[in-house]
Amino acid sequence: MTVVLSKDARALLGERVRTSRLLGKDEELVLHGGGNTSVKLTVRDTLQRNREALLVKGSGSDLASIDENGFTILDMVPLLEAKAIERMSDIEMTSYLRTCMLDPDQPFPSVETFLHAFIKAKFVDHSHADSILSLTNTDLDDGKIAEIFGGKVLVLPYVAPGFELARYFMDFVSSIDISGYEGVILRHHGLVTWGETADESYDRHINIVSAAKNFIAEKWKGIQRREIEEGKRDEFIDFLPVLRGLLSRGNRKILYWDNSPEMVGYSLLPEAEEFSSLGPATPDMLIRTKMNYLYLRSLSEA
Repeated sequence: MTVVLSKDARALLGERVRTSRLLGKDEELVLHGGGNTSVKLTVRDTLQRNREALLVKGSGSDLASIDENGFTILDMVPLLEAKAIERMSDIEMTSYLRTCMLDPDQPFPSVETFLHAFIKAKFVDHSHADSILSLTNTDLDDGKIAEIFGGKVLVLPYVAPGFELARYFMDFVSSIDISGYEGVILRHHGLVTWGETADESYDRHINIVSAAKNFIAEKWKGIQRREIEEGKRDEFIDFLPVLRGLLSRGNRKILYWDNSPEMVGYSLLPEAEEFSSLGPATPDMLIRTKMNYLYLRSLSEA
């Protein structure tokens, strides 16, 4: 089916592209092609009918370089009709979303498509911001987290991404006017913001992330930032090729050495070994950095 966007709709999509790229280029917000954004528009189909549509980031698109073709167009009517469905497996969700696509040749839409559809706002931004995860992967209760952001955000527990999360969000806000909030923090997952303009949703995202970073910075004041000693630096430089060789049996590896004052200070904490044995901080780390971490007290131990 051919879908036509009016001049005004294309302008709004252009705004969506612009702020999506801003979000995607910040590695403290988005890594490895993650995160997703959307905009709700009126489009015209092959039969010259106006259709209310959701344009959401398609699979395989990278927010940092996304263009108009990176967004998949879906019919809002069946998306909203899915609110009547209690449960939907991943396979059922895949089939359902395909029936909602107005152009079958476009990329498959984001797994968070239903969440974007269920949020009553024109623009929606979603990221896995480092600072948000640093807050929500702790024992801070929901009330304390909301307090950090001046009560401007909702806080939800971890729910599996996809229809289950969208359904949980819908039930959670059933008696809430979300226009009084700027976003929702998903524990152990990330941040979602919304707005009636692309800039409003993006600015809210950045402001919430900045508030989280400021809160964390206050807590970091008690942790000493340390420069690595010159002699130790030389030892590490000599050791790294050995480590790379050991890790490259079968497949060659590239090492990244983080010797920032923050990381050196962290490594010298009395609890550093304990913290390093706690495992991944987020589900995404299971894919990117795997399950276990090696902690060495000294190079001689290596």
